[in-house]
Amino acid sequence: MLNSIIKILLITVFGFHSNFAYGQGFDWQWSARLPFQTPRLYWGVSSQYGFQFATGDISFLEDKIQCPKFTDGSGNNFAFGLNFEYWEKLNRFAYRGSIQYGVNTLTSKSLDNVPYSQNLIAKYENKLELNFSKIDFKIGGKYRIANTHFNIGADLMLSFIIDKTFKATEEILGPPEIPPFSTNPPSYKRDILNGEINTFNLFQLEPSLSIGYDLQLGLGTYITPHFTLLIPTKSMFSNDNLTNFSTSFGIIFYRRI
Repeated sequence: MLNSIIKILLITVFGFHSNFAYGQGFDWQWSARLPFQTPRLYWGVSSQYGFQFATGDISFLEDKIQCPKFTDGSGNNFAFGLNFEYWEKLNRFAYRGSIQYGVNTLTSKSLDNVPYSQNLIAKYENKLELNFSKIDFKIGGKYRIANTHFNIGADLMLSFIIDKTFKATEEILGPPEIPPFSTNPPSYKRDILNGEINTFNLFQLEPSLSIGYDLQLGLGTYITPHFTLLIPTKSMFSNDNLTNFSTSFGIIFYRRI
């Protein structure tokens, strides 16, 4: 009986110790004849895809005339980048950083009711499509949850917008008595060619939260699928109050350096 208790205690102690000895909790030493020194610094490549939801207003002018403001919006984001992680000795916490290139789209709409005659109101829908790309620099860290491969993380991201375009359209919704636009050929939808919006804020400083899972691929390599929420700190535009919340699903491939 005593021998059994001692064996259980030894297995528990050595098992607990080995959990901290493995890099990120992975048993990368396949045998005593094949020793493997656990690295602490890793580099990797990443890609992510997600959705964004904007709240607020966007001012719009056509031929210098104020039009109804666009309200709220939604869109997609895609990014790929270069990543680094440095694990502390107990392999519970990792410092991390990345640089990535991202492409974003955001669509916002507005409705406008214009009297056409004494008894007739024309209904219009305006649509604004924003496209912008940016360079992101991120620094932060992640923490392993209860010695598992699940982790939670927090980062601070500095973004620089490097390209931006927009397209605006107007569509007649009704009633049927409203004639089409005088385009060639006549149409109930037209591109707004002389539209203006306020200038973008060229950089943003935003915190983000993430949850992920480290999955071993082989000696010195692992992947990290993750979900990230980006929290806005200021408006996207210089003179409009439009904040853009972004979520994304991504994966990072890490390899020892």
